[in-house]
Order: sequence, then C-alpha cells, then structure tokens
Amino acid sequence: METIVTSDWSVKNEIIIKVDELNDQAWKIHVTQPQQGLELSIQAKELSEKNNYKKGLAYAIRNIGVCNRYLSNLETALSHSLQALDMFTELGDKGGEAQALVSIGSIYYYMGNYEKSLDYFLNGLQQNKKLGNKVAQAYAYNGAGYVYAVLGDHKKGLEYLHKAQVLSRELQNYHLQSAVLDSLAVIYLKDEQIDKAYETYLECLHLSEEKNIKGHLGYSLFGIGDILVKQNKPEEAKEYFLRSLEIRKEIGYKVGMAHSLLHIGKIFLNQDNYEEATKYLQQSLDVAESIKAKAVIFEAHEAFSELYRKTKDFELFVHHYQLFHKYKSEVFKDEQENKQKYAGIQHEMEKLKQEAEINRLTNVVMKEKNEELEKKTAELEQSYNSISVLSQIGKEITSTLNLDIILNTVYEKVNELMEANIFGIGIYIQDEESIDYRLAIENGMRYKPYKRKMDNKNQFPVWCIENNKEIFINDVRKEYSKYISEYIEVNATLEDGSQTIVPISLIYLPLTVKEKVFGLITVQSYSENAYSQYHLDILKTLASYASAALYNAQSFETLQDTLKDLKMTQQQL
Repeated sequence: METIVTSDWSVKNEIIIKVDELNDQAWKIHVTQPQQGLELSIQAKELSEKNNYKKGLAYAIRNIGVCNRYLSNLETALSHSLQALDMFTELGDKGGEAQALVSIGSIYYYMGNYEKSLDYFLNGLQQNKKLGNKVAQAYAYNGAGYVYAVLGDHKKGLEYLHKAQVLSRELQNYHLQSAVLDSLAVIYLKDEQIDKAYETYLECLHLSEEKNIKGHLGYSLFGIGDILVKQNKPEEAKEYFLRSLEIRKEIGYKVGMAHSLLHIGKIFLNQDNYEEATKYLQQSLDVAESIKAKAVIFEAHEAFSELYRKTKDFELFVHHYQLFHKYKSEVFKDEQENKQKYAGIQHEMEKLKQEAEINRLTNVVMKEKNEELEKKTAELEQSYNSISVLSQIGKEITSTLNLDIILNTVYEKVNELMEANIFGIGIYIQDEESIDYRLAIENGMRYKPYKRKMDNKNQFPVWCIENNKEIFINDVRKEYSKYISEYIEVNATLEDGSQTIVPISLIYLPLTVKEKVFGLITVQSYSENAYSQYHLDILKTLASYASAALYNAQSFETLQDTLKDLKMTQQQL
C-alpha cells in the first residue's frame, strides 16, 4: 500500500512539473511567438483539467489570454484573462492576480476602452508594487503612461513612461526597454518636442540594432523618417523609410510594409516624380489590399487622387477620390461596430459574474441583496438590448451620405433610448465662430435652423465645444456652476417665432473626428434627474456614430463641390 501511494504521488508530481514547464515556456515566448505559446498553453490547460491542478489551470488560461492578445483575438483574450483573474483571486495567488490585471489593461487599450484600460493598469501597478514584481511594474508603468498620453495628459504619460524606462534598464529587459523608448518618442512627437522625439528614436534604433529586436528597429527607422519629413528633409527621410521597409519585409510585418511604401510614394509625389510615386503607391495599395488594411487603403487612394489632380487626369482623380471616401467611411464604421461588439463582450462578462453571484446566494436568506442583484441584472439586460438598437442606428446613419436623413434618423432613434423633450445637433463653424444648429426639435416639433455665436461664454454649448468635454446635469439650477459662471432662465424666441421651455436635465456631448471638435449633440428634459450614467454612455456611442456619419456627409459634399469646380474648369479649357 505504501508503494502504491508513493507511486501515485510521484506521477502527480511529474504532471505538476510538466504543466509548470509548459506554462513557463508559453509565458517566455508569448510576445515573440504567440502562436507557439498558445499551443503550449492549451497543452498545459488540458493536463491541468485532467489532473485537477487548479493553479496550473489558472496560469494556462492566463497564457491563453495573453497569446490571443498578441494574435489580435481580443474577444478571446479578454474572456480568458478575466477568467484567470477570478481563478487567481479564488486561489489567493496575489502574483497571478497582479499580472492578470496588467494583461487586461492591455486588452482594453487595444479595444479602445482607454478609461477601463487605465484602471486595470493602475490597479495592477499597485498590486505589483506590494509584491515587489518589478517586471510587471515596468509593463504597468508603460501601459498606464501611454494611455495617459492618449487621453491627452502628456505630462503624466511621460512621467509614468520614464519610470518604466528606469525599471526596464535596471532589469536589462531590452525588449521592454525598446518598447518604452518607442512610446516616449511617439508622445514627444505628439507634444511637438521634435528634437527629443528624434533623440529617443535614435536611442531605440541603436538598442534594437544591438540586441536584434527587429520589430522595434522597424518602428524607430520609420519614426525617424517621419520626423525628417516634418523637417523638410525628404531625401534623408526616404532612406530611413526604405530601411524600415527592408526590415519589415524580413519579419513579414505587412501592415508596416504598406505604411513604409506609402510614405516613400508620398515623398516622390511631393517631388513631382510621378512615375516613382505611382510605383510605390501601387505597391502600398497592393500589400494593404492583400491584408484588408482599410486605413492604409484609404490613404493610398487619397495620395493617388492628389497625384492625378496634379497631372490633370480627371477620370482617375474621380476614381481614386471616390475610393478614398468609400474606404475612409468604412474605417469609421468598422471602428464603431468594434466598439459595440466589445461592449457586448464586456456585458456578457459582467452578466456571467452577476449570475455566479446570484447562484452563490441562492441558499442564503438575503432578500435585500437578491433584490439588488435582480435590479442590476435588469440594468445589464437593458444595456445589452440597447447595444442592438445602437448597432442598427450605426448601420443606418453610416450607410447614407444625405445629411438630412442622418439628422432625422438620429433623432427618431434617440427617443427609443431616453427621454428627449429637446434634441439638437449643431455644427461648429470655426471661421464664423458660431454653432449652426442644423437640427433642433422640441416636443416633436422641428425648429428652423439657427446659429449661436461663440462669444458668449456663459452658454453650455460654447463650453462643450471649447473644452471638448461632456456636460451632464440633472438639475440645472444646482449644477450649472460646474460649467458656466452665470445661468439665467430665459424663454427664447426662435426665428419662426416659437418659444422654448427651460429644461432641467441636460446632456451635451462634443462631436469629434480624430480629436478635432466639429459639432455637438444634446438631449434635454423638463424633468429633474432624467438621465443616468446609462443614458450618458448610450449617447456617447450615438455621438461617435453621428460624428462618423456627419463627417462622411460633409466630405461627400466637398467632393461634389470639387467635381463641380473641375468640370467647370474643363469646360472653360
């Protein structure tokens, strides 16, 4: 009997060692060889499940999550990473929990949910500080720093990235060190610190060459080329872009290849070397089309339209300009649909957690808690149902270029989601310093279009436009001072003689494209406390769809005007 027990223990111990080895191998290569890392993780998962090795299973699921992130399977990455986080918490494994938080922060960043990404990075940072895990701290500092910069806080972003840089140097983690240098250079460039950006890219270049980190070598060469273009040094820039192209071909990074080819083509275009420009732009377009990289495709068509405008080839100009508009519209549409898809995934994750909590409390006499859980579940169901409505709105308004249809569709659908006694969409006309309300509706009646000047700063819409921030009020008499210094209730008379009624609750959201404000959307109610965070989130999504649709409609109007001018020019010739 003694021998049998010892034998069983020995076999079990061998399996644990095997699972741990598989997980360690997968973790080491999850950045550089994510597909192989995924295969090792799946083996570890199957062995752990078969032998009821819970710790091994948690780490295998974590590794499946991180490998899928580097394979761009973000939905799978998020679901596995959240599952791993719950398992680490249940096991009391603080190290695994802290690492999972940082991984989830990265996934939310790539999903475009920057606020949630930052929360996870900062939480992971605090946990890893307590544990003394400097590697995970460095990754958390790097992630949080970059997200701060994306959210507009460059100072905080640089502060965190410098901390990541110090740790990565101390740890001699050259891959992370080169990644941090690349992030720093990007932020310096956004902050218009051109010299610092150039120096940082050079440092990244030298480190990447020395340590043979080819991915970041390609990024640094491309970044230096971009700076040289800004400094009006096209020949030097061209050499760096060509070197980046060579590296990216070597490692098979096709999106990078397409970008390098595009920028080389643009340099030749600016030099009026149309033959070479055509060659490189076509190569860029071919590579981009082979991988369906729409963001590069629309830029290539835009460059081609400029080339044929310069060479006065009217037919090819129209052909490429229309394709530029088509693919740019699709990029906006895809971005919004992805946001909705990821919102749905996040909802499902929350719902699963909610159901688990409900099951845990099934046999416990906690009436209040159960009522609260039922309420939260109902709210989640409401949120989930809204996703399908918003997705339909997005499809409808991004599939047309008619401005009136877009405006009317947005108004009709918003009433399905929230109370809107007053609803308006205004376009910011920068040259006139005014807001042109193309749509203004009160209690179902549409007012004539009107304009509001920007010179009176004690106006909510003016504050919204100038600060590029939301306004969220549920009692205007008590809350106005958060945004403006003085508020006077006035029943205004519009151009058609109609009288407005003063609203109590209101939301204003800026309409933006590429961080540039070009309008606003507002919903207002005569009732107090008419809006919740749920309504604000819904309107934010609606505003992002409206931004894309209105921007596309305006681009189309510009195209029509351009074509009209060209036709007139041709007739005169």
